[in-house]
Amino acid sequence: MSAFAGWVPGFGTRMGERGENSLLGVRPRDLSRGPRDFLRDFVAGGGFRGAVRVGGCEPWVYRRRMSDDLVLTPDAERVLEVAGRLFYDNGIHAVGVERIADEAGVTQEALHGCFGSKDELIGHYVKRWDERYREHVRAVVERRGRISPARRLLLVFDAVEEWIATENPRGCVFVNAQAELPDAGHPAREVIRAQKQWMLDYLRTLARDAGVRNARKLATSLLILLEGAVVTASFGVVPGAVGNAKEVARQLVETC
Repeated sequence: MSAFAGWVPGFGTRMGERGENSLLGVRPRDLSRGPRDFLRDFVAGGGFRGAVRVGGCEPWVYRRRMSDDLVLTPDAERVLEVAGRLFYDNGIHAVGVERIADEAGVTQEALHGCFGSKDELIGHYVKRWDERYREHVRAVVERRGRISPARRLLLVFDAVEEWIATENPRGCVFVNAQAELPDAGHPAREVIRAQKQWMLDYLRTLARDAGVRNARKLATSLLILLEGAVVTASFGVVPGAVGNAKEVARQLVETC
């Protein structure tokens, strides 16, 4: 391993020789190339978050853009899992990094080394929730056998109702996070917008498959119904809010 790869100005910690990075799975040998390659990847990846010590090792954490796919190791997964539970149950601003690190069993240094900042951790929390939500919706809509394409549009409402019952008793993660994050440049805001755009696009695709002439218009109406029902369900004022919205959606689908 070259001396250049072993030391980085401003960090002053020797890179560990053992195993993979205990948070992000980045191996030291991945960085042991020439200075030119090193600098190119350093700039392309956004820089280093710093060195962290976990379990007696001195791994390096390589920063990547949040849009990139990250393979998180068990320590990082635990941090993300704990942060997600605490953020959802208590509110984003009510939970500090110290509490997350303590309940996840890692140091604050390790947490920052992995996710960079609380804001980026929030972004990853929302992104992970989005991934799980999309997977759930697709599974419900596509798991059933031979049904009409129009029926699949209504299955989206079934999927959301199931999700609320099992995962979102305190309301929509994305709506809750949006309310707590007024800064449009926050990492999570882009994820939230992309999630809602995905749902609109998914509904439009299903409407198009069902032969609806104006698929965009129907998808827009269904999204408004769906989002309104999700928020209403969190208040506990209208029992079966999503089911009621589904019946209205059925009328819309049948008239298109």
